[in-house]
Amino acid sequence: MSYHMLRMLNHEKEVSRKLFEKGYIIIGYRDFDRVENWDFINKYKQTEDKKKLVEEMVKKCKWGSKPMQIVAHRKINKFFEFKIGDTVLVPDTGSFHIVEIVDSIQSFHSLKEEILTPEDYNQDIGFVYKIKKIKNNKLESAVNREKYAEAPLIARLKNLSGLLNIDDLSSYIEKSRESFLIDKSLKIDEILKENLRDELIEYLVKSLSPTKFERLLLKIMEKLRATCDIPSKNNKSNAIEEHADVDVVCIFEKLKHIIYIQAKFHTGKSNDWAIDQLDAYDGEKDLDSDYTTSYWAVTTGVFSEEAIESAKAKNIRLIDKYELASLILDIGVEGL
Repeated sequence: MSYHMLRMLNHEKEVSRKLFEKGYIIIGYRDFDRVENWDFINKYKQTEDKKKLVEEMVKKCKWGSKPMQIVAHRKINKFFEFKIGDTVLVPDTGSFHIVEIVDSIQSFHSLKEEILTPEDYNQDIGFVYKIKKIKNNKLESAVNREKYAEAPLIARLKNLSGLLNIDDLSSYIEKSRESFLIDKSLKIDEILKENLRDELIEYLVKSLSPTKFERLLLKIMEKLRATCDIPSKNNKSNAIEEHADVDVVCIFEKLKHIIYIQAKFHTGKSNDWAIDQLDAYDGEKDLDSDYTTSYWAVTTGVFSEEAIESAKAKNIRLIDKYELASLILDIGVEGL
């Protein structure tokens, strides 16, 4: 068994994530298969000099024949070397997934009609493997880097190479797998924070009100060196629709960046109303063109599945009670 890292979730992002949810990992190179009449896998298996084959295919596809360009495409050789039983790490935002290969390589062209709708057929996806995700008892597959990975593995997950052999990290990967499955942090600071986090969440809900929660968020952002304001509730100058609203505006002047925050002082689940309010708020129209902006919804509860999907579609960041508590513990409570 070998260990690999495949950075795939940003390539043809929407479709690759759909395929990942359906249990496939992917690589591009659709043109390799198309040029060979959708039979590149057989040609690859029958060719002895596989590096030379890749060079020939790069030229056939007219992608450029400079040595560095050809070397960059040799990752497809590594992808074709995956075997049933191999472990593959797939990096994601703040996390990673551990998956196991369960079937031989397949042409995406040969199975796309079985697993996707027609609008997704023409993506630059050439080849796929069927995989099994490692999931915990909550049926989650996203492994938190800070909680379940040690420094050497975290460092390698930041490598921007599309595909790596990481056999040298096998012991770290197996420790992460075990810790994730039994929900036991590998780091003492995370163990301490986990206990404090629950107490802090309980305290926030008991001691705050909606107005005090907005003030707390303002203070947190000020500790992060932002200049903050709580807009008047009657000011709808930036509203596209009447329900548009933000509770805290935070300006990071040196970064030329503004964060608009919608605060929800809730227990239980917060629905997608906060996302709708932010989506209807045109905070950018009064800004100089050199400012960038982002929109956050922050709750003392958790977000519903509907809210999570809506936020992804509208590029709005969600911060639930767990991440909020972690942020407070990271920056310290002094001055809050």
